[in-house]
Amino acid sequence: LAFIGLSIVFGSFYTIESGKVGVIQTFGRYNEAVSLPGLHWKRAFIDTVLEQDVKLQTVNYVGGEDDVDESGIINKPHLDVLDAKNVAYDIEATLTFTPVAEKMPFILTTYGANYYDKRLNPIVRDVVRDVGGKYNVETIADHRDAINTEIRDRLAKEFETLPFTFDNAVLRKISLPANIMAKITAVQEAKQEEERLKIVNRQAEQQKAITITNAEAEKAKIVIAAQADAQATLTRGEAQSKANRKLSESLTPLLVQQNQIEKWNGTVPQVTGSGSGLILQLKDGKQ
Repeated sequence: LAFIGLSIVFGSFYTIESGKVGVIQTFGRYNEAVSLPGLHWKRAFIDTVLEQDVKLQTVNYVGGEDDVDESGIINKPHLDVLDAKNVAYDIEATLTFTPVAEKMPFILTTYGANYYDKRLNPIVRDVVRDVGGKYNVETIADHRDAINTEIRDRLAKEFETLPFTFDNAVLRKISLPANIMAKITAVQEAKQEEERLKIVNRQAEQQKAITITNAEAEKAKIVIAAQADAQATLTRGEAQSKANRKLSESLTPLLVQQNQIEKWNGTVPQVTGSGSGLILQLKDGKQ
């Protein structure tokens, strides 16, 4: 009796860890109230306490096995999607959410302990497939942000009516078929080559413009120098003409005769001739 009594006393106390709640089950029925972290009492042999994790839950859709790792992260196969032309491709994503602690009795009653597989996983797959199916795989990389935003908004709206709090949904990777990837790669390479040629042509045009500008500048320089030289020659010619004109105006017959006299050295020219003409020969100033 003492042993039974001690078992009843000590078996009636239990503790709940932080980040979890206790759901009390009485004869198979879940009580609406939950036990928060701390020390609690229950009726021995009547009540059963189920600890449920109500921390932030992380689900990775990255392929591989469907399991839960040691840290509590749920791993799921990647999400297979058909594009607008029914071409299959894969999406990898991460979902984070939190169960509402006060709703854990309802969650267990309605969906069971594997509530994610029964309720949330189908919602995630339907939303991702619906959003991803709006685009063509050839251009899906250009719409990655739009796809991520729409998936997040759609899931947030779905969670509004569920006993879970939506946190975030992140698109991690889009895996396309090999033939589609080869086609996209070829298109990207063609675009890159086109851009490279545009840059080369633009540089050539710039160099051509620089060459023309330099040639025009050199031409203008030569023209200016020629004009300056011509102007200088004209100026010198006009000056010389003025000087000659003044000199011509100043030369009178008397001045010319005086200038000749001043330059005469006193020697009389000797003139010789032949025939019947007169020969005059002066020498040393004597006749």
